[in-house]
Amino acid sequence: MMKTPLFIAMEGLDGSGESTQADLLKKYFEDRKIKVLLTKEPYIKTKFGKTIRKVLEKKIKIGLRELQDLFTKNREEHLKKLILPSLKKGITVISDRYYFST
Repeated sequence: MMKTPLFIAMEGLDGSGESTQADLLKKYFEDRKIKVLLTKEPYIKTKFGKTIRKVLEKKIKIGLRELQDLFTKNREEHLKKLILPSLKKGITVISDRYYFST
């Protein structure tokens, strides 16, 4: 049993397999009865994440600085609402993309 939960960020170029590797790693922990959460950035369950998704889908257009600000605010929400609370509960967190993707 793992005493200290881990925070693992999977990074890579589009199509390089980071999502596949994140899924495999999640299964690895689950097979060992270790509590694990798989999440993704941008975290689209927030207002900032929903706006980012619209920009990426080319449904709305904004400037680069504005987009960077959205990613920063989205990460803050993601940390406060999901990642940190999960880690405090002893749950290992795997993030499909994180800091280096922005």
